[in-house]
Amino acid sequence: MDSPNPFMPDPPAMAANLQERFIRMPRPIFAAMDGALFDDLPGDLTRKGVFCRSLFLGADRETELNGPWLVSITNDEVEAYLAKLASEQPCAVFWSCPEGERALWHHLRTINEILIPKSASSNPGGADPYNNTSDSIRVTFRHWDPNVLANTIPALTPIQLSRLFGPAKEIVLNSHDHGGRKSATRTDDLPEPSRGLLKLDELTIQLMERERQEVPARRRMLYLRYVAPDHTRDMSDGGLDEVHQNGRTEDQSVWCRRRR
Repeated sequence: MDSPNPFMPDPPAMAANLQERFIRMPRPIFAAMDGALFDDLPGDLTRKGVFCRSLFLGADRETELNGPWLVSITNDEVEAYLAKLASEQPCAVFWSCPEGERALWHHLRTINEILIPKSASSNPGGADPYNNTSDSIRVTFRHWDPNVLANTIPALTPIQLSRLFGPAKEIVLNSHDHGGRKSATRTDDLPEPSRGLLKLDELTIQLMERERQEVPARRRMLYLRYVAPDHTRDMSDGGLDEVHQNGRTEDQSVWCRRRR
């Protein structure tokens, strides 16, 4: 039997944590799931009697199979099953949408692609098959990936956040890269969702990149706490990161030396 992964919480505990949050979410609840992480996600769900619908409808079969799927959570058994899957790998983002499955399905399809500044593109001078504006380029937005949304949501402006929510009231996810369960609730002070593609500006991209760069530091903190619990128990994450960067503690313990 494989040993537990020391760099993430216990999956059963994470699943229970997700289910505890589901209790407080407005119904109905749905999951946007990543088909690429399964051999046959729609087949698995269908055999369990769970309704799902492709968010890449109209694509070729392989692209559709490996793309995102909207899954209806109809009872506690389905809820527990999906929470378990989401605790084991970054495969699902959970949405509360009182307007129902059809409204959420339509909305999520409208954010499958977003606009980002051309300066943030890896190929800003390349071909432009989408007739993009002079300053933006259209890209796929992996809103079904909890690590992507955990990185994106804190950087959004109220207008951008409202466009992301659409008809949804709450988004819940379990991000292995960003410290576990996260939730975002649509507040009354957000503006009405705008029309057109969700557009990220340069400052949003910069904030997302800053957050993304902190992921290795968080993993490093988990590693140090795992290999040296006695030394790290009374240290804050900030203090522990400073120790790692300096490559020493007051007693110059071997465990925190820099790699050569």
